[in-house]
Amino acid sequence: IEATEFDRERIFNLGYYTWVEQQGVSVADFDRRKRQDFWTGLHALVAFTPLYDVVVGHLLNSSPEVAAAARSGLRIMTPWTAAIAYRRFHQGVLIRFQHSRPVAVGTAVRLLVLVTILTAGVLYQRVPGIVVASTAVACAVVAEAVFVGWAVRPILAERVRSAPALSLVMSDANDTVDAD
Repeated sequence: IEATEFDRERIFNLGYYTWVEQQGVSVADFDRRKRQDFWTGLHALVAFTPLYDVVVGHLLNSSPEVAAAARSGLRIMTPWTAAIAYRRFHQGVLIRFQHSRPVAVGTAVRLLVLVTILTAGVLYQRVPGIVVASTAVACAVVAEAVFVGWAVRPILAERVRSAPALSLVMSDANDTVDAD
């Protein structure tokens, strides 16, 4: 979403209040959660470790059959987390600088890849549905992210300038936290 500086500060303060003030999360951990690699790492941690059994088997109370099938889909979807963030960020840049056409073309790229892989999966019929579907979604989003990344390059080079780092003051302390 496009937001003014005032709106971004309000969103940051809400997150800070929710996680740091109410939940007791440290400021360092709160800052780490702003980074995409945190979420991709968390996704991989759940998908590829015994933590999956705790989350899916115990917390979600899934049947062993569903949990076993879903594990492969979650593993295949690992690149999806980073690709979504990358794609959305760069789509925001495109829209901000009045270049929305590549966003629409990127959607068409995603749908074309999705339909192609799903069609191949239906025709081949030897691969489990969860594998076909998760592969289709992950590949489609990655393809769109690659396209959008290519389309935004001229705007990043010509229109987006380096901005100085922001310093935000926490509401209950005199400490400043770098917003990077």
